[in-house]
Amino acid sequence: MLAYLQSEPGAEIVEPILLGKSLVSAVNLAEIVSRLRDGGMPEPVIKEVLAELSLTIVPFDADSALATGLLIALTKSLGLSLGDRACISFGITCHRPVLTTNRNWERLSLQVEIRAIRH
Repeated sequence: MLAYLQSEPGAEIVEPILLGKSLVSAVNLAEIVSRLRDGGMPEPVIKEVLAELSLTIVPFDADSALATGLLIALTKSLGLSLGDRACISFGITCHRPVLTTNRNWERLSLQVEIRAIRH
């Protein structure tokens, strides 16, 4: 989503997916908002941009937290962040592919389709 919102390489891959029926976990939305704000985007603009995307925001509950935490054993060697693991566990739970700019994710052997948007 950040690649799309910031017109970065890979944005053209994300755009048709993002503008369709996209889901995002609340924890990953918080990470996106944090990055946009840290990059200088004003709060009203962030709210406007997110509203235009019409995302379905899925709560990050106790089951999500457990699934995300348990991924540490499989992802620690790749240096994945909490946000990375939350995204992956969300994809597993929702049976949806996950998109990333981090090619290391493709080395994981998990029950989720991982699509690197940059080659």
